[in-house]
Amino acid sequence: MVIPYPTGCSLPYGYVAPPNAHALPSKEEIEDTKNIIIILENRLQAAKGARWRSRSKIKKLQRELEQRKAWIAPIGRILHDVLSCIFLEACQTDPMAPFILGGVCTIWRRSSFDTPRAWTFVQLHHLKTAEAIQLVLNRGAACPLYVDVPSKSNLHLNIALEGHTQRMRCLRMDISFYEILQHSFSNLTKLAMIGGETDTVVSDP
Repeated sequence: MVIPYPTGCSLPYGYVAPPNAHALPSKEEIEDTKNIIIILENRLQAAKGARWRSRSKIKKLQRELEQRKAWIAPIGRILHDVLSCIFLEACQTDPMAPFILGGVCTIWRRSSFDTPRAWTFVQLHHLKTAEAIQLVLNRGAACPLYVDVPSKSNLHLNIALEGHTQRMRCLRMDISFYEILQHSFSNLTKLAMIGGETDTVVSDP
């Protein structure tokens, strides 16, 4: 339901778009934006009901509405530290979560980049190119890695991991990938080898 507001009322002078879409709005800006949203909703309703509808005008109004609603949405006021904790929990449940969460909005994407540990649980064997694998490894900075190598089929992954063995905390690997064990794993606390008749798990190797 659209709150009654003069359809012909103009927007405040100079207020065509949020001053800074990446900055948190002040209380005054939130109130101003709420009023502008009411104006835009009335204009959108009028445009949709017009005899000669302008699709470009409707799309423009819809885009402006989305921008302003997103700018003052409460989710945007979550502290970075809190958001990072949420990301970490999500990434431990779903290793591909950094890609999903980072696609929500610019703020979440920036927060995911600023949370290196969120990238240490990514299932690297799902990434098809050497560039993608190296990008994720770099985003994890120096944080411990939790790696799953279910087969030896991904040559890019095998090569990339050789330069990060010191970061590995947990490694679950296919037994055919045994060559990597010739490297030093000074921080490895759990090793699981799969592919034989039974899986072998070694803690504190």
